[in-house]
Amino acid sequence: MIHKELSVHTYLRGERLPDDFIRLYTEAFPQEERRDWTVNADAERWAGNHKDFNILLLYYGSRFIGFLNYWTLHYKNADCSDASINYIEHLAVNPDVRNLGAGSYVIREFFNLSPGSVILEVEPPDTELAARRINLYRRLGCVLHKDIEYIQPPYFQGNKPISLLLMTSPDIQSELISNNIVPVLKWTVYGQ
Repeated sequence: MIHKELSVHTYLRGERLPDDFIRLYTEAFPQEERRDWTVNADAERWAGNHKDFNILLLYYGSRFIGFLNYWTLHYKNADCSDASINYIEHLAVNPDVRNLGAGSYVIREFFNLSPGSVILEVEPPDTELAARRINLYRRLGCVLHKDIEYIQPPYFQGNKPISLLLMTSPDIQSELISNNIVPVLKWTVYGQ
């Protein structure tokens, strides 16, 4: 079973990312859905300059096979108390180990390493792959918020915004997401 050989490593600022990190990042996400990193040093520099940005690296034995990038977002609750939520920005697994549980494994490890609430963007279930991703997150306990109209800001000036859906931990109400969390997400992650 693949799970016996899987492990997650939290990237520490100043470390070198695995050689295949940028290849997997650029192959897994179209240009309009990712940062303009072209070499590992770009991602390493980004992580070094953004204290709330984190990377989990997924290994099968000693082989790098995936990653999960996330942010810790700080916002105010409806009662003005301080709160935080973990935003999953990117999750990618090498194609040769997809559908073997590696993605579920890294997400469960992320939940264990970063306890607390979670928010993430997903594509509408218009394709089989998008529907499978939503079902994966549902199986892991996330809730789809179809009632929130969410537009992902572009990563680059000149790119178009993308209509997406939001999923969260089950304990988060749509009003709190729309009014308190989404503005912080858009400012922190996209600068808008």
